[in-house]
Amino acid sequence: MTKHWFVVSNTASGKGKAGAFMQTVQEFMNRHGLDFEFDSPDDQNTFIKVSKALRAGQRNFLVCGGDGTLNQCVNAIFQQSEVPHADCKVAFLPFGTGNDWIRTAGIPADPEKALDVLIHGREVRMDVGKVTSQWFNARKDAYFINIAGFAYDAFVVEQMELKFRKDKMGKIAYLLAVFSFLLRYKRTQVKVRSAEYNYDGPLFSGCAGICKYNGNGMMQVPHADPYDGKLAVTLMQYTSKWDVLMQTKNLYNGTFIKHKTIHTFQTESFTLESDPLVRLECEGEILGFSPFEFSVKPAALRIMVP
Repeated sequence: MTKHWFVVSNTASGKGKAGAFMQTVQEFMNRHGLDFEFDSPDDQNTFIKVSKALRAGQRNFLVCGGDGTLNQCVNAIFQQSEVPHADCKVAFLPFGTGNDWIRTAGIPADPEKALDVLIHGREVRMDVGKVTSQWFNARKDAYFINIAGFAYDAFVVEQMELKFRKDKMGKIAYLLAVFSFLLRYKRTQVKVRSAEYNYDGPLFSGCAGICKYNGNGMMQVPHADPYDGKLAVTLMQYTSKWDVLMQTKNLYNGTFIKHKTIHTFQTESFTLESDPLVRLECEGEILGFSPFEFSVKPAALRIMVP
């Protein structure tokens, strides 16, 4: 059992519930004889908090927040080379809007029950995805343990960021906003290349996943397995916006992949070029533009699960 944890909290997550829960975390740690250290309230960015903690010698991170907070922690670990990635361990208390990553990982949605994983859970090694995209005149890497989306998927995230506060919206209002973006979005011609599958043609939306869920319960990569050393890829061609609307309900059970215009495959790496360029997003954060280079780092992250 790991005896020392560095607690990283996005205190705004869960409409402030994450911040209020820190007293419960402290009591739990004391009750079970665990050493712990809280992050600095002066640093609001999780990436910065974890980066500083790594340099200070911390290796075990208890992340309290949403999927985006967890993703920033993963990137802080993997975007540095001084500390071996295998030395780091991550546990997670969910306080986000969607909490999609825990659906595949099997971590309880109740933070108090998730805390128990520190005592009675087990350590597994989860795959980590890597994507390189274009940022102005440079190529930039990003890492993910859930799903990275591109084309319409990223367009929706970008528009939501500009026009709405997703954390203030109900699920129905969110879906209505997403549908409204359909009217302004056009498919893109893409070229996808991998050892297992090639595709040349129009693309509406796409994603590459380590785990299965995003978008508050949508199963966009039902064929994902976070322990198989492969990326699960879904390319949504769709020939009409009516197809998109009719298949929305099937996004929640993964059966949309049976549609004749959906392409799925698993691979260790693939590339995507497009004309015009498309955006990339990961856990609600807008990243760069195509072309993209995707790959997987098998069993690269130590994670605590039940």
